[in-house]
Amino acid sequence: MGSSGRDGGADPLAAIARGDRAMEEGEAGEALESYGEAVRLDPDSGGAHAGRGRALGSLGRYAEALESYGEAVRIEPGRAAGHQGRGEALYFLDRDEEALAAFDEAVRIEPGRAAGHQGRGEALYFLDRDEEALAAFDEAVRIEPDNDRMHAGRGRVLWHLGRSAEALAALDEAARLDPKNPDAYAWRGRVLGHLGRSAEALAALDEAARLDPKNPDAYAWRGDALHGLGRNKEALESFDEAVRLGPGDAWGHEGRGRMLFMLGRSAEALAAFDEAVRLDPKSAGARVWRGRSLIDLGRSAEALESFDEAVRLDPGHAGGHIGRCTVLGSLGRHGEALAALDKADRIGPENRDAYVARALSLLCLGRPEEALASFEEAVRIDPGGKGIDRVRRMLQRLDGMP
Repeated sequence: MGSSGRDGGADPLAAIARGDRAMEEGEAGEALESYGEAVRLDPDSGGAHAGRGRALGSLGRYAEALESYGEAVRIEPGRAAGHQGRGEALYFLDRDEEALAAFDEAVRIEPGRAAGHQGRGEALYFLDRDEEALAAFDEAVRIEPDNDRMHAGRGRVLWHLGRSAEALAALDEAARLDPKNPDAYAWRGRVLGHLGRSAEALAALDEAARLDPKNPDAYAWRGDALHGLGRNKEALESFDEAVRLGPGDAWGHEGRGRMLFMLGRSAEALAAFDEAVRLDPKSAGARVWRGRSLIDLGRSAEALESFDEAVRLDPGHAGGHIGRCTVLGSLGRHGEALAALDKADRIGPENRDAYVARALSLLCLGRPEEALASFEEAVRIDPGGKGIDRVRRMLQRLDGMP
């Protein structure tokens, strides 16, 4: 490609340089104009098409970015940057398999490209290939140990693998490397909440929301932290903000429904869970909470359907089996209720509600001694929990039985 271009004395390289400077200054719209000029001056410039794709991606115009990166790859198939950009556009278009293939090609051409390994990790994470994702992020961190985004991505995958302590260490490192990284604080808050450290989680999520006030995840996870501190009205406000910022995010609606349910507003809670199920039909958790709302509203048959669907989607969901037991017991189907609880016990043996429900069914079946043992186990598991006084009164009545 000649530096003088095809339009008199105009220089496509100078136009690319102007685009690069505009991108560095955060002026993606201005950059797009400059890269567009470079493409007009030299349609065979892979760098000009790649720059245009980069600017379009920064503007959220991922389909157009994909076209530009595709043209860059066609012109210069041996350049890793074009494949990298193509992978990023595909990733944001939720085409994860194709994104992974593009990132694979980028690291094949340039094995030391940390961003390529990071991209592989992101795509593999969303394909639920967590062990491979972790290996990709490990390689990215090895190549660029001072890159906060690599550590943050690694932390997310570790959390998904259930390795919470390691996840927290990775996210702490990400926040240390860049104290202005909102994702590091948001995920740090999520992990801390999962570990039951709600006050620390809230502090991290407050910082995440301060750094990025438009992140719905930060407000949803903040709602969880506030709930962990028993501040359900504030939690509802945080979930309200999450839903306002991300109306298409099922987790925000589910969290909002949980708080409404706990505040005794079951009809509103049901509407929130209905929306969560509409947005994520595969969410067993939303269906369990929907069933609980329907029980509160006296709609037992519909509640049973919701719990049935929850355990169909996730046979290991203890809450679904406990919900089934509760409804079946209320319908006088105590044998089926106990069978449901047997499954719940195998999944979550330390669940107080399961033992209370078991005790009630055993009472109805005329087995008071076994019922007494189940009530005692409920008190052992959660001696100070909500509603435990009612369980204690039942224990006292059973103790007085002949």
